Amino acid sequence: MNQKRKTTDPGKISFGAFIKKHRKLKGYTQKTLSEKWDKTTKAISEIENGHCYPTQEDIFKVAQILDMSLDEYVFGVSRYDPTISISEINEMLQKLSAEDQARALVMLKNICSHFEEKNH
Repeated sequence: MNQKRKTTDPGKISFGAFIKKHRKLKGYTQKTLSEKWDKTTKAISEIENGHCYPTQEDIFKVAQILDMSLDEYVFGVSRYDPTISISEINEMLQKLSAEDQARALVMLKNICSHFEEKNH
């Protein structure tokens, strides 16, 4: 089920626009994406236009379908680095404000939970 939530930061691309950008890069129509994502074309349109927001599970699913890097959305560039260490992650977190650290930790916990569930 999609959660109704509008993007509040006018300087940041909405997650729906991010999905739309990657959908088009893959050459998918909304219909093609709806079939792969098991959503209606209306739901895809509502998400892309910022009228609703996908669930956490759906975010991971659409990221896999569209080969999207979620860190590209969060940080503005893809920062995938398979050699990153825990100490480097801690250093990055320490540079953030307390509020942003809390947000980042929630995202990290959700990502870890997703992979734990996927591997069991």
